[in-house]
Amino acid sequence: MRFFLKANFVLIKGVKRGAIYDLKKGDVYDVVPRSVKQLESIEQDEKFWRILVKEGLAIRVKNKPKIVISSPTPKLNFVWLEVNEDCNFKCIHCYGGWGKKRVEKKYKDVNWYKVIDFIKLQKCSQIQIIGGEPLLFPDLKNLIKYSKKVGIELVEVFTNGSLLNDEWLEFFKSMNVDLAISLHTVNDKKFKKITQSKFDVNLILSNIRKAKKIGLKLRVATVVMKQNQNDLVNIQKECPVKNLRFDVVRPSKDLKMGSLLPKKQIQSNLAFFTSPPMKTSKKDFELKKYFNSCWMGRMAITTNGDIIPCIFARTIVVGNINEDSLETAYEKLVEKYWSFNLDKVEKCAGCEYRYVCKNCRPLAMGYSGRLEAPNPYCKV
Repeated sequence: MRFFLKANFVLIKGVKRGAIYDLKKGDVYDVVPRSVKQLESIEQDEKFWRILVKEGLAIRVKNKPKIVISSPTPKLNFVWLEVNEDCNFKCIHCYGGWGKKRVEKKYKDVNWYKVIDFIKLQKCSQIQIIGGEPLLFPDLKNLIKYSKKVGIELVEVFTNGSLLNDEWLEFFKSMNVDLAISLHTVNDKKFKKITQSKFDVNLILSNIRKAKKIGLKLRVATVVMKQNQNDLVNIQKECPVKNLRFDVVRPSKDLKMGSLLPKKQIQSNLAFFTSPPMKTSKKDFELKKYFNSCWMGRMAITTNGDIIPCIFARTIVVGNINEDSLETAYEKLVEKYWSFNLDKVEKCAGCEYRYVCKNCRPLAMGYSGRLEAPNPYCKV
C-alpha cells in the first residue's frame, strides 16, 4: 500500500516550486520545494502524507488512481472579420490606427462571402464584424444577411456607436444581430480627446439605451488607459447595460504606450494578468496543457486579406486570402499557433502555474517583438 494524490489532483512542477491542481473543485495549491520532493520520493514520509489524506488530497491504496487527460480536438469556433479601415473616430489607443490619414489602398478587396462559406464549412457558428467602423462598410447589410442565411448563429457587430440610428437598430433586431459598443468614458471633454472626434458622448449613451430598449443583445467595452483611469466607477454607474467589460491597451508599433498605460494598481486589477487566477477545471487544464488558451479555435481576417490568429496579432500572418489557399493557411494556423502554449514561452515554461495562467501573445509581443516573450506584467 502506498500514498497517492487522489485521481482529480495533478502535480505540476516548476523550476523551483510546484502546484497541485484540483481538476474537480477547481482549486490550485502552491507547493514548496521540500513538499515537491516528498510528493515524488520513493521513500514516503508517512507524517507528510497523512496530512494530505486529512486535507482530502491523498489516499492510501495499492494502485495509483488514474485520471485521463486528453487533448481537445482543434475546431474553429470564432472568426473576426475586419471588413474596413474607414472610421469616423481617431482613437488615441487604436491598435490599427483607423481613422487617421492612410496611404492609398494597394490590395484587392476581400471576398467576404467566400470567407463565410469557409467558416460554415468548418462548422463555425460565431463571427464578429469589426473595422474601422463597420457601419461605414457599404456591403454590411448584405454580408449579415448572407451570414444568417447560411446558418451562422452568432453575428456580432462591434461599433463605436456614433452612427447607430433607428434604421440600423431595426435591421440588427430583425436579423438577430448582437452589438458590441465601445465606451471609453462618460465625460464629454475626455471623450472628444480620446476619440479625437466631434461627437458627443451623450449620443453614444443614448444609442446604447435605444439598443437596449428594443431588446438587442448588447455589451459595452471600455479600453482602460491613463486618460480614463479615474472614470471607471462613473462608467459603471452610467453605462445603461450591465454587460460592461474592461480591457487592456494593446501595444502596437504606432502607439506610445508610456502615454497610455494606467497606473500600476489599475493594471493589476484588470486583465493585465499580473498573477495566475488560481482556479481551474479539467476542461480548462486540458486546453492550456495542449493549446494556446486564447488562440485555440479562433482566426481573424484583416481588411487586406491577411489571415492571423487574432485581431491583435497583426504581425503573425499565415497567409492572405487573395494569394493563398484559405484551407492551407488555416492548417498552418492550427499546427503552428493554436498549439503555442506556455510551455513554449520564456520563463513561463518553468512555472508551475503555466496550465492555469492566461496566454496573450500579442500583449507580450507588443513590448518585445518576440512570440516567445513572457507576459511583461507577470509578477510570479
